[in-house]
Amino acid sequence: MAFRIPEEQHEDVALLYSLSDHEWQTLLEAANEVATTPNLANYVKGVSDRLRDAGIAEAGKIADLLVTFSQLRINYKLTPELFIEELRSASEATGVESIMPSRVDWETVCGFVTPLVSDESRVFQSVKLANINLERPNLFESARVLSDLRPAFGVDTDAGLSQFINLHTLRIQYRKYQGVSEEFFSLDSGDLKALKDEIERALQKEEKMKEFLESKGFLSRDAS
Repeated sequence: MAFRIPEEQHEDVALLYSLSDHEWQTLLEAANEVATTPNLANYVKGVSDRLRDAGIAEAGKIADLLVTFSQLRINYKLTPELFIEELRSASEATGVESIMPSRVDWETVCGFVTPLVSDESRVFQSVKLANINLERPNLFESARVLSDLRPAFGVDTDAGLSQFINLHTLRIQYRKYQGVSEEFFSLDSGDLKALKDEIERALQKEEKMKEFLESKGFLSRDAS
């Protein structure tokens, strides 16, 4: 057995297994209406909102399970069919009656979970994108430019201030595996202009790449 269902998820899985055919169909449609995105919180919210509008209780927990199922499939390198077999084994291993395949409509569960964890499903694609997005050494968190005036005195300080100079400090926060770190960089007005030009150029390149990919029939997603 590749994985187990933790005790804290027993109720959530039982809730999923107890969905009616109509609720399963609503879940399948909702999961494939929300656009793929590496931002799993946004994907889960989109699915949850649609389920709540349809009157399905505990929508957030159900949407979270979809993400968990796809992540398990990726982690253990399982085909959709093998994932279903492992899910059956994990469900039986809980010993919880409301999860036991022999006590639920397992044929219906399989019929809907299989397409939800397939390569073509938007939930699976979103989880895949999120994993790729995290496979980077440093993830940008935030940036801020701190600007100040630095006074310049003459040789004779008694003569008072002679002039001021504009200085800027760029603070970048980024996430590493150990947590959030930050770095500081001193900039002048020329540096700010060069940074602005480089960012604008990167945005222009991104638009061109998107246009090219779309012309070839591919979709591109922002990593946020």
